[in-house]
Amino acid sequence: MNREMETLNLPLTSLQDIAPSDDFADLGELQEGEFRGLASAFNKVIDAHIPTVIQRGAFSKTLQERSRQLPILWNHDMDEPIGKPTKMFENEDGLILQAQISRTVRGRDVLTLLRDGVVNSLSIGFEPIQFDFQEDPATGETFRLIREIRLIEVSVVTLPADPNALIKEVRKQQTTDEVDALDTHTTEHEELNEEQDALVEKFAAHVAEQRQADPEATDETIVESFNVSEPTEPSEASLELLHQLREAEILAAQMLID
Repeated sequence: MNREMETLNLPLTSLQDIAPSDDFADLGELQEGEFRGLASAFNKVIDAHIPTVIQRGAFSKTLQERSRQLPILWNHDMDEPIGKPTKMFENEDGLILQAQISRTVRGRDVLTLLRDGVVNSLSIGFEPIQFDFQEDPATGETFRLIREIRLIEVSVVTLPADPNALIKEVRKQQTTDEVDALDTHTTEHEELNEEQDALVEKFAAHVAEQRQADPEATDETIVESFNVSEPTEPSEASLELLHQLREAEILAAQMLID
């Protein structure tokens, strides 16, 4: 039987210049684009559509099965992934999450909102696996006690529901040196791509010229003659590119026939 995914929204604290708590002291320094905090609190009544309490240990099985496969989403939208967990585990307070925000347009926007304190909430998407209903002796209200959860995703969201889950740290903006290093790396990567594109064009022209001059020429002969004029291109890569060109020609010929 298919279960519908449920969500629980959890507010975060201010993300600028906040000191890390003792819970995170041994997790190391955050990298650019990372944040960490409490994604779900144990033994606290969460004001969801069904008042819910998550028991300590409820995440243990799901973390063993798929903690590295969980996406970090924007507002529970499966079409809006913004990152992935880098560390996730339970402690006495709840589910500890450390996550890396991806360098996408949406990811960068969300990271800016987090740093500015505009968005301050997390929410978990889950399926309750083992649970029962109990009565709060103090209030007489019925609540759901979840003993085992299948975690599906964790989202950064705009509306909070539970004041017990807090983000402790978010990586501040890059230093000038880090930005300069990233710009240098990006420039070098773009220059390398331009060089590779130019080499591909040369190779394609060389293949056409050699085939016109000698229709019986083998692939190896064409590659060897190209490597003499362009020694920076490895033979294996040239041969693979030639095969790809031939496959493209065959496909184009088939399309003309059809």
